[in-house]
Amino acid sequence: MEVAAAVAAGNTSRVFHVRRADGSPAFLKLTPEPEIGVAEAAALRAWADNPHVVSLIDSDRESGALLLEAVEPGSRVDRLPTPRREACPRSPGSAACQVDDQGGHRHTEEEGPGGEVVVVGP
Repeated sequence: MEVAAAVAAGNTSRVFHVRRADGSPAFLKLTPEPEIGVAEAAALRAWADNPHVVSLIDSDRESGALLLEAVEPGSRVDRLPTPRREACPRSPGSAACQVDDQGGHRHTEEEGPGGEVVVVGP
């Protein structure tokens, strides 16, 4: 892998535009605390079926490094369709479905123990 350029520095990461050995572009994301990268990798794997989420190519659990698909600026996230939230007949009670434009849905809990939304099933 060859580093082409530094892209951005965030509060918890540093991102580099890289060329993989096969010549394909990607982004390498590094964090000072491996746990941050491990948690982000888990989230990206959980959301892998969502077309609005960057694909995780690979990750290193020990360092917390992430190798991400190369996405270029384009559509603004705030202009993308937002899934509808509906009561879910398969999981009554606290669960709801997020329904996308194609009729697909994911079950979610309204709130996890830390206030986050938690995916509990397909």
